[in-house]
Amino acid sequence: MWQSKQFTSLKEEIEAVLTCINNTDSLYRIIGDGIERAGLKCLRSSNQPWCLLPLAICEGICGRCDQAIPVAAALYFYRVAADIFDDIEDQDSSDSLSAIYGDPIAINAATTLLILAQKAINRSVDKGIPAETILHLTEVVNGYYINACRGQHLDLASYEKGVLSEEEYMDITGKKSATTAQCACHAGALIGNAKSRLVEVLTLFGYNLGMGFQIADDIDGVVHGSDIKTHKITLPVIYALTTTEGNDKKVLNQAYIEHEESPLKTSQIKDMLFRTGAIQYTILRMESYRQCAIDILRKAEQEGFNSQRLKPFLEIR
Repeated sequence: MWQSKQFTSLKEEIEAVLTCINNTDSLYRIIGDGIERAGLKCLRSSNQPWCLLPLAICEGICGRCDQAIPVAAALYFYRVAADIFDDIEDQDSSDSLSAIYGDPIAINAATTLLILAQKAINRSVDKGIPAETILHLTEVVNGYYINACRGQHLDLASYEKGVLSEEEYMDITGKKSATTAQCACHAGALIGNAKSRLVEVLTLFGYNLGMGFQIADDIDGVVHGSDIKTHKITLPVIYALTTTEGNDKKVLNQAYIEHEESPLKTSQIKDMLFRTGAIQYTILRMESYRQCAIDILRKAEQEGFNSQRLKPFLEIR
């Protein structure tokens, strides 16, 4: 019930921001298409959509969350823009905006979304948020997304490097992927006017939650075969490549390193990743981040935080 109500509020805020674009323009339609696609990804990413994190955090601090709606909309615009840029850079999705409309139009749509995100943050003044808080919030959000760009750069540069070590992969994941949840929690805490100690605790919660989300996506990409089909090197693949020997290693090298046609089908490679313990290991890593998030949430509760709205997010799967 709470989630449905907040999703409705978020959708209304997004539509309000979009009024600056003439709804008869094709740009309006293309951006709407991108937002809809991001919404589907958002709902698939975990049991609870990340875009509601600022609202859950804010409510846990001060008992209400309506003042966090503009910030949630802004982060949503940022995320959609990042997804569009990522699809352009990777060129691995046949149903992306860039594949449908071409790179130039997709780039323009993503750039527009970045500007819309700034407009959304500025609408916080209508919710009674002080101008100095909005300025600080803008700096915080920009800082996180600069870090995400650093992670994306390291990811793109790694294509020429070959297989990353697990440590390198987790570093990139922390910068590129965990940033979304971490930023959402930090922003929600600032809007809720939390004390600095609680802001730090909730931001750390967001980092661990974000890492858990991404590792869950790594598992999902193997289970459903999508990452295997695109030869995407994720944590279970890195584990298998560094621990297997013989024919298993040869087949994995062909598929992921040499990019040769693998003699095995997607289902057979998936079975191999299960058989070698790669998936089991990845599940353990995911669970470790989830447990860290649980422990950190207990610390937040000791600071007077009401964690009721956050606990469903911990059902990472």
